[in-house]
Amino acid sequence: MTMSPVQNAVLADVPAVGRYVFFTLVSPDMAQVRQSMVRLVAMPELEGEQWVLVGLGPELVQVFGAKVPGLRSFDALTGVGVSVPSTPSVMLCWLRGHDLGDLVHLTRHLQNALAPPRRMTQVVDAFRHDRGPNGHGRDLTGYEDGTENSQGDGAMAAAVLQAAGPGLAGSSFMAVQLRLQDFETFDAMTDQIQARRWSGGCAVWCLQARQQCVFLVLADTRRTPGLESPGPVSK
Repeated sequence: MTMSPVQNAVLADVPAVGRYVFFTLVSPDMAQVRQSMVRLVAMPELEGEQWVLVGLGPELVQVFGAKVPGLRSFDALTGVGVSVPSTPSVMLCWLRGHDLGDLVHLTRHLQNALAPPRRMTQVVDAFRHDRGPNGHGRDLTGYEDGTENSQGDGAMAAAVLQAAGPGLAGSSFMAVQLRLQDFETFDAMTDQIQARRWSGGCAVWCLQARQQCVFLVLADTRRTPGLESPGPVSK
């Protein structure tokens, strides 16, 4: 199977600590936006793309006048007892590492590189908790997630675009949801009910989704539309 280049973080193991850094667009000036992308891709931390995964939101792709089939904002979800807003963001940088202090400094460097047209709006710190019997991390209730994830060629087929046209091969779509765990509900359950919830492969019974957004993760961030190299999408 011929492998397409892909941002290494897409298929890498979950890091010990991480940060999800969201940005909004405060100036549509194309010259400023282009220069901020040039500064971003020149950062040494992006070399090898192990420590920073960059996702472009639909609005930013539109600013460059480009179109990506399948890239769109989440629809808001509503129903009986369910209300999840759509919260699109211009850009997401997923920072990965072993020391949160290093990621704090990396966050500052990103802010400086992307200013002034883009401003940081939100930071969500993350960490890997424990290990389940299958080697995946657990949430704070002890539920092991990721056990159904494909491996090897199956992971490439599931997560990476292969024949999507010039510049898009090796890219991915990244869907992000922020959820709050309801520990009071979980703690009130009997051990038997908790065990059934774990074995059922679903933990939504103690989760409340608060926001959701989607991003395009290019195989090579340097091929973002508007930079010197050819753009990754058709206009």
